[in-house]
Amino acid sequence: MKISFFKTGKPRDFSYRPMFYNERKEELEKIKKSVEAESGDDASERIRVRLERSWRDRHDRRRHKATSNLRLLVYLAAIILAIYFMFFAKIF
Repeated sequence: MKISFFKTGKPRDFSYRPMFYNERKEELEKIKKSVEAESGDDASERIRVRLERSWRDRHDRRRHKATSNLRLLVYLAAIILAIYFMFFAKIF
């Protein structure tokens, strides 16, 4: 039998719950809610949901287009700079 002066506790349980964000699932749930709202008589709610969705989609398209254009400009600038240094810079 082991004698100890300090109380040794049990190890704590590991209770990790992963947080996972599924944008597609959330979008489908919003669409389901909007369809359920459309089945009712509340026309203003349907219009509000449709407008909100279309504005969000338009904003997302604009943002993605702007970022892709900026990325293209950065790539072109890097290529032009690399070509300049290879042919015209007298480094060595």
